[in-house]
Amino acid sequence: MDNHLTAPANDEIVRLERVAFRYDSLTPLVLDNVSLNIGSRDVVAIVGKSGVGKSTLLQIIGRSLAPTAGTAVHSLPVTRPGAIAYMDQTSTVFPWKRTRQVIALALSRSPTGTASGKLEMEDALAAFGLQGTGERYPQELSGGMKQRLALAFAVLREPALLLLDEPFGSVDEFTRESLYLLLEATLIRTTTAVVIVTHSTSECLTLADRVIVLGGSPSASVAGVFAVDGPKPRSATTLLDPDFVALNKDIRRRIGEL
Repeated sequence: MDNHLTAPANDEIVRLERVAFRYDSLTPLVLDNVSLNIGSRDVVAIVGKSGVGKSTLLQIIGRSLAPTAGTAVHSLPVTRPGAIAYMDQTSTVFPWKRTRQVIALALSRSPTGTASGKLEMEDALAAFGLQGTGERYPQELSGGMKQRLALAFAVLREPALLLLDEPFGSVDEFTRESLYLLLEATLIRTTTAVVIVTHSTSECLTLADRVIVLGGSPSASVAGVFAVDGPKPRSATTLLDPDFVALNKDIRRRIGEL
């Protein structure tokens, strides 16, 4: 598992070159000299200490923020609604819609989507472990079920770019592992690129193909890039493999040095 500094030569959809960002002229730069690129099917994790600017970088990648300096080039299908999807640990999807209606809306917004039939709907509910919840509203679901529904709504639209900002932080360890497997199983059938912000190196190693360490003071930049090799899906036991244990130590050591 060798470190590398560039993304695989996939169809590039995002490229940042020497990006800097500050929120106003009276505050120091949050980010400085950040360069990275993301291609279709890439799964990229961004890690670093709290307050280092991970979520700010995610917003620049998703075009919610414009860089103060440098360039951010996006080759995303902006004409399609839902080309960029976002999910965090508090995501609530249409509290006035039933689960079945939320899933139907997601399916209809996919590039190949049409109004879903009963069989397609049942398959989607089953795929995300939502059987029997079709007539419930989000507020009637448990925390884990809410995250399953939010994940289903994000993924079933088949976005070009899926942004995840610590989306699994509010659920227990076993629910989190089941959500990892759900995400991996559904993404394998799409060209969606994923960028996930997390504090968990285990989450990085389970989901990502590449881990970007963000850090530095007073302004953060890319302080390390680690390739994560090996087949997917990966489970908690996979992370006990000596190569993954060593990589986990390397990533944590790099974060600790910043």
